[in-house]
Amino acid sequence: MSAKQLETKAIALRNVIYRYPKSIAPVLHIDSWEVEHGELVFIHGLSGSGKSTLLNLLTGILVANSGDVQVLEQSIADLRSVKRDEFRAKNIGVVFQQFNLFPYLSVIENIKLAVYFSGIGHDVFQERCQELFSCLNLDLALMESRADMLSVGQQQRVAIARALINRPKLLIVDEPTSALDNEAKHGFMTMLVRLAKESQTTLIFVSHDETLMPFFSQQVSMSDLNSTREKDVN
Repeated sequence: MSAKQLETKAIALRNVIYRYPKSIAPVLHIDSWEVEHGELVFIHGLSGSGKSTLLNLLTGILVANSGDVQVLEQSIADLRSVKRDEFRAKNIGVVFQQFNLFPYLSVIENIKLAVYFSGIGHDVFQERCQELFSCLNLDLALMESRADMLSVGQQQRVAIARALINRPKLLIVDEPTSALDNEAKHGFMTMLVRLAKESQTTLIFVSHDETLMPFFSQQVSMSDLNSTREKDVN
């Protein structure tokens, strides 16, 4: 496949190998993987199958030892550390399993942390917050509340708002439903998929819960994707 064809993909990995420092055996080896722009992808696998390593490579937290990791037509290896941080902030939203909200900061302060590198102005920030709160059924009165005063469902929605505030082209969601009951889980997935489709955002969703597969257009098993026998611990 030509370099020009690779450039049209939201994600394109070729011959990617990653090994941790002082380790001889690689923990991740992906021969080839592609994701189209706007595609909804479900990634599943046992603990230690390489999921966390893959996400860290896609976000530029880690850089592959060899091979090419292209995200949104950008080769991650071509960016220095600060530029990777800027690229991630401007183009990639991440929702973590534990949401990673600062408990002692207000909701609005938590969301503002995501716009440090983005350069969006105050008025645009406020407008986007209001739009996201409306889409996520969050009361605007919660903006000044401390994060640790919110319910789990509210924290989850604030984490999504923070991930979407920069209108990222790629959204990565890591095990976000583990603390939710079945009804709340279905509501969360319906909302998340709707938001991704409306914004034409590529969605990479990682979970052990294979009952969520029907929400996605591509399902990826790490046992198929990662060809190395040595697995990292997630």
